[in-house]
Amino acid sequence: MYLVSVAHLFICLVVIYNAWLLFRSNRHTLFPFVLIAFVLTDSIGLVIAPYLPLENIKYLTNPVFLINDGDLNLYLKQVSAHWIFLIISLLMILFEMSMSKKPKISNTYRKSTIRMFGVLFFLVGLAAYIKYFFIGPGLQILLTTRLFFSSTAESVASRMLARRMIQYGQGAYASSLAAAIIFPVSALFFVRSLNKGKWLSFILCAFLSFMYAYQTRQKGPLLFWFLTYFLLFVLERQNISLTEYKNIFKSKFVKLSLFVGLVGAIVFYVINFGQSLASAIEAALVRILIIPGAVENYYFAVFPQIYNYRGIFRIFNMPLGFLPVNNGISIYDVARAITGTGSSTNASFIAVAWSGAGYLGVFLVSVILVFIFVFVDKELDRLEYRDYLAILVLSLYSLIGLNSGSIMDYINKGGIIIPLIVTFVFTLAKTKPRRSN
Repeated sequence: MYLVSVAHLFICLVVIYNAWLLFRSNRHTLFPFVLIAFVLTDSIGLVIAPYLPLENIKYLTNPVFLINDGDLNLYLKQVSAHWIFLIISLLMILFEMSMSKKPKISNTYRKSTIRMFGVLFFLVGLAAYIKYFFIGPGLQILLTTRLFFSSTAESVASRMLARRMIQYGQGAYASSLAAAIIFPVSALFFVRSLNKGKWLSFILCAFLSFMYAYQTRQKGPLLFWFLTYFLLFVLERQNISLTEYKNIFKSKFVKLSLFVGLVGAIVFYVINFGQSLASAIEAALVRILIIPGAVENYYFAVFPQIYNYRGIFRIFNMPLGFLPVNNGISIYDVARAITGTGSSTNASFIAVAWSGAGYLGVFLVSVILVFIFVFVDKELDRLEYRDYLAILVLSLYSLIGLNSGSIMDYINKGGIIIPLIVTFVFTLAKTKPRRSN
């Protein structure tokens, strides 16, 4: 088992190193950013998870972690599924590095075009909110939401109560898209196109996104809401130099992002789960680095030993289970099969693909995802570095979808969609380009 862990660590480090080289190569690419984040928050945790006393994690009540049982066959199935994705990703990284760099273009945009799309998106998001918050249960959930709890069990119970109030057709899904995609994109468009009132419009968009994030009663949406709008504010207020951009991993902007993200996670564990500061620090680090890989181990134990594979057409998504479903096994069924009780056992897109069709599902999802990124990266290379950084900031929340969901969760949280929308609008608004020296 130790040899498998060492091999997995080697593959992860090779992938991270090459993705880092591509990220620093002055190409405007989204894929290495996403890949590094996924490996650090999911794949690499599998190296040490089997050897940690995860049952002693204080913020969890009677946790069950099969990865600690020393089952080599189960562990090998999980890491080999990751190897499929990582090797395909590495080939894509090497392919992108072999491509010649395009000369960067200094772009000038028509503010009227950007402003028009900002207003249009804002109105669409507002319509979605009206249906959910005023016709559906959104406002009632929002007004009864609180974040301060004395224990994890109390916090989870509050979250489940809110979920039971939601039914199909009430606008919850459209509102989630508005909060994660429409309002953040509108905020960027307003800041770039308005001469007066741009920061007031920015605050309004931030507040509307906050409304949905808050009523979810979850830490992740709130943390990434703050991180997204705070970093977008910093980016648009400060003129980040080209030198700092080329050394982005050493830049103050990235250090600030990591600091705010980590401190924010610790604070949320203190107020939301009632943890002490020491326990909150431990919980935040374990939740970010270890838990995603350890929990997804359930899926490799359940499929196909307990449940049959769900089918090749279900490798892209998996039902949550708190809404009535008629399309098979949900994440709650996976938890019930292992622990005996239904709970939220979110896993990575790799585990979801495995539950659909095993190694074939993982291979297909990996190839599809990589080819989508090839297309997106080609489009992003048309933009200036400031526009590119804005897209990275707006794409932060979508990262949750890959290590705690599926490809469809990644897309629904703005992955792929936000880069394409921003690139399309900026390209449409572009005036006659000038080649930079």
